[in-house]
Amino acid sequence: MNIVSRSRTIFLLLKSELIQKTLFRLISEPVTHTFKSNNVPVLAILSRARNSSQGLYYPIVFLSGLFSYKKMSEPSKPVSKVSEEFLKGVDDLFEEQQFEEVDKQLEAAEDKEDVEIIWRLVRVKYNLATHSKTLTDAAKKDLILAAYFLVYNALPKHEDHYAIHKWLAVVLNEKATFEGTKARIQQLETIKHHMNKAIELKPDDSTTLYMLGMWCFEITDMPWYQRKIANAIFDTLPTSTYDEALKYFLEAEKQHPLFYSQNVLMLGKTYMRLENYEQAAYYLEMTKNYPVKQDKDQLAVQEATKLLAKAQSYLKK
Repeated sequence: MNIVSRSRTIFLLLKSELIQKTLFRLISEPVTHTFKSNNVPVLAILSRARNSSQGLYYPIVFLSGLFSYKKMSEPSKPVSKVSEEFLKGVDDLFEEQQFEEVDKQLEAAEDKEDVEIIWRLVRVKYNLATHSKTLTDAAKKDLILAAYFLVYNALPKHEDHYAIHKWLAVVLNEKATFEGTKARIQQLETIKHHMNKAIELKPDDSTTLYMLGMWCFEITDMPWYQRKIANAIFDTLPTSTYDEALKYFLEAEKQHPLFYSQNVLMLGKTYMRLENYEQAAYYLEMTKNYPVKQDKDQLAVQEATKLLAKAQSYLKK
């Protein structure tokens, strides 16, 4: 789907007169195992999107492919009054990316207060917003806001349901991108909190583990000058480490081997940051040979191919 994070964090705070002055001032101061599985994957990338009204760039967690594969770890035995036959039917349609039909059926469901209806409505509205090539930005924003209020209002009654926390993290991240860089930074800890809660309730959810890994990686990977700028303007930022990111990526892979091309790629990239080039080459080679199911898989393959050459050059030294 287009979360968490999750909610996802490089803050390219550029083109702002205030930021440019701050940057000038700051810079002038001193300053081997294999996986075997029949399961196959998905994708989410931290990217940059332009806030045209402010002229700033800020991160978005693109999950447009991450929640549209069949092999996803959603509740296997829904605790719900809604029939399992109905839920399976809408889930099958969702896997086929028939999002408008899924939304129509869920909106027409009799018990829309049922938690299994709610989180699926949030999921499909998020996907309608992030997959559409025809909707206006305003229409996409309306869908994200609708999804956000659905899951936010459901939280008090369903605090013990992992999917509520997971989808709150996802849509909160997306909602914050509409509100600007400062809002995005202010929500980082809240987004991580809900991802952690989702994992506490469902430890084997590979997509949330991946999202947490991305959150940790992007926080750690932020260049020192961008961090100093952000700290000067927005107070203290959260911290993490590459080791923490690696822990989540490895656990996601352990739960569902090869579930997602980007998770394998991030294992390679994280090992590169840790200067473990042998392990980096191993996962980058795996990503390079990953079966392409969608455009984002192809992007992962292309990036891995470039990074693999770099890792191999280090190994030859």
